[in-house]
Amino acid sequence: MQLATHSDGRPLEFDEASRELTLGGAVLTPSEVVALDKAKALNWTRYDVRETIRKAAKKGTTLGPVSEARGMSDVATGRTISETKYTCKACGRVWYWGKKDQTQNALNAVANAGDSMSPCSCCFPRPQRTVVDPTKCPNCGSRDSESELVVHEV
Repeated sequence: MQLATHSDGRPLEFDEASRELTLGGAVLTPSEVVALDKAKALNWTRYDVRETIRKAAKKGTTLGPVSEARGMSDVATGRTISETKYTCKACGRVWYWGKKDQTQNALNAVANAGDSMSPCSCCFPRPQRTVVDPTKCPNCGSRDSESELVVHEV
């Protein structure tokens, strides 16, 4: 697979079977490719691969096969986000509940508890922060919903 073109026209390629980077047939290490990139000698056709090669050069490793990672951009980040997908059985609406939502909900619940225990809460009541039930449909209000864990690759 061609990743870039050298300024003199030679292709920089990645052979998935041998996991080798080649420039016009000559085998290069990731460190050598990074040096060429820093010298602005490469015109990238696959920008998502640059960071992968930089990380491999920094660690002193070779590149892994693209097929295992479903694209080299996934090898570069390797990050995932997991959230819960809810589907309302009454109206069919789909909504997601992630870590950020859980954190905000917990902070609101703790703040409400702290405000109600304050000595001035009877004289100067503070407005209650909203604590959301993640299983309650935001569309129709039904709690009859299905949930499943969904993982997204970033």
